[in-house]
Amino acid sequence: MNNYYKSKSFLAPIVSLVIVVTVIITSINAYLSIDMFKQHMQEHIDTKKKEYIEKHKHEIYRKVHLVNKSIEFQITKIEKKVQSSLKDRVKTALNIMHLIYNKYKDTKSKEEIKSIIHEYLKAIRFNSNRGYYFGYDNKTKVLFTHVMKKFIGKDMTNFTDIRGQNLMNLDHEILKKNKIGYSTIYFNKPNQQNKEFPKITCISRFEPLDLVIGTGEYLDVTEKSIKKYVLDRFNNFKMKKINIYFF
Repeated sequence: MNNYYKSKSFLAPIVSLVIVVTVIITSINAYLSIDMFKQHMQEHIDTKKKEYIEKHKHEIYRKVHLVNKSIEFQITKIEKKVQSSLKDRVKTALNIMHLIYNKYKDTKSKEEIKSIIHEYLKAIRFNSNRGYYFGYDNKTKVLFTHVMKKFIGKDMTNFTDIRGQNLMNLDHEILKKNKIGYSTIYFNKPNQQNKEFPKITCISRFEPLDLVIGTGEYLDVTEKSIKKYVLDRFNNFKMKKINIYFF
């Protein structure tokens, strides 16, 4: 009996040690399993994140490319409309000038007729007050009518825009080939006279007095309108697609 208790008391620490070791090994295995699971999940998340970014990167590029192409198409389309509108404005100015010239050609001098033309044309504004007429003597290159007073009486012979274009040389080349022609220049706005903006101009000659008359439209305004139109249309298209999916 004593031997039984002795053997039992001897085995007890061994059993306890085995249990402790088993618990430790199980804990380590569990920890390793959890750690490996976490590592596997992190790798899976990283992979999915890369796949998502790559997928949407191409989708974003496609959409941006589509918007840019739409803007380019609309700019080309609108520029033609702008040119047509400017041409009509120039024709209107030429008609006014002919009426004035025919009325006063026998009673007034060239300078007096130019002054009357100036009074008529300076009162005409359009395109939300951005549009106006300008005119200069083809021989002297001196402006006789302009909405900005600082240019009236100014010799434009050597005048260049911020891109270095000589505007008189540009006009001369255009009118050598066309009765009514267009050019893209940089020029002040009536309400922002210290800065130059891209502008498409339309000009023609008034032959009886050898004058050049013209008008124009500022392209930054046109481009902003086009971009807003394209983006609004694109957003509306996206909303329609969402409605199709959900309804």
